Amino acid sequence: MDIDIKSINNRNVDIPYFLNFAEAELKEHISLVTNSDYKKIAFTISHKNNFKKFFEEIVPLMFFLKREKDIYSKIKYMAGSQKGDAVLDDLITVEITKAQHKYKYIVMQDILNHGFAFSPKKYDKKTSISSPTKTTPYCHENKEHVDDVASYISKAIEDKLVKKYPNDSILIISLESDTLMLEFDGDYCWLEEKILNFKKGNFSKIYIMENFLNDDLQPKWQFML
Repeated sequence: MDIDIKSINNRNVDIPYFLNFAEAELKEHISLVTNSDYKKIAFTISHKNNFKKFFEEIVPLMFFLKREKDIYSKIKYMAGSQKGDAVLDDLITVEITKAQHKYKYIVMQDILNHGFAFSPKKYDKKTSISSPTKTTPYCHENKEHVDDVASYISKAIEDKLVKKYPNDSILIISLESDTLMLEFDGDYCWLEEKILNFKKGNFSKIYIMENFLNDDLQPKWQFML
């Protein structure tokens, strides 16, 4: 089981072609994700298949291009470890990264191994029969969970700024929150106010999307700095 990305990898293709590929693969993934064997392969961090690159790079790039519809005409996605994950119109460098707690991968391991997980903020290497997970319950106070998300985004931006990408490059950030963000409770407004104070450096655009899809397969939240 894998995702075949040969048709878009290291190839300069039209934006509609790239979007059609990514959307079709995303729908196929959703149709298969109830299969436990497929789910374990797809969500286990590995460089032996293309799932990691698809979820962490291709899908965020797809949503950015859908948001910026008709602005660009060509995209060259590159799955290697070079500086920049894509090039728009043979000119604009695009870098794609994640913003999350450093122990977020432990959450995924707990889910895959035990069917549930708690917070990465209380990571405990010791496990027991009564508490087999490495993540443990944690209660966020007030807007602490939103402040945490803002700090993850800030660090993701700062880590890329020191690498000095070409002027007018674009940074795409896929966001993983530690707990549910609530629109009716003002979480996203609080977050956006904080993001507006972040410096963009050489990046002309910083696009941030929450790695959580609604029923219409659109991000629950997205923001352009």
